[in-house]
Amino acid sequence: MPMTTDQAKEWSRKNSKFLKLEDGESFTAKLKDIKPVTSRFDAEKEVIRYTFELEDTSVKYWENANGKLLEQLTELVGKKLQIFRSGEGNNTKYEAFIAE
Repeated sequence: MPMTTDQAKEWSRKNSKFLKLEDGESFTAKLKDIKPVTSRFDAEKEVIRYTFELEDTSVKYWENANGKLLEQLTELVGKKLQIFRSGEGNNTKYEAFIAE
């Protein structure tokens, strides 16, 4: 039986080394590291790579160029966080909270 679109999406998320959030989604993980890297999509652009440790101890990366978010998260390395995304395109906003 062929894989459904939802099954394919879930498989891709589970097996990717990168986190991806869509509008209305969130994730909870421990922030391990922050560093600038060359964008995977534009070699002339730099983005910030956040390294997170998930509850199952797997490591996932999240790349983002949002300056406000960077300022907030630099103070939270080593903490368990919950990151929320709202909006799409140029209207995307991220919020981070310390998770208990």
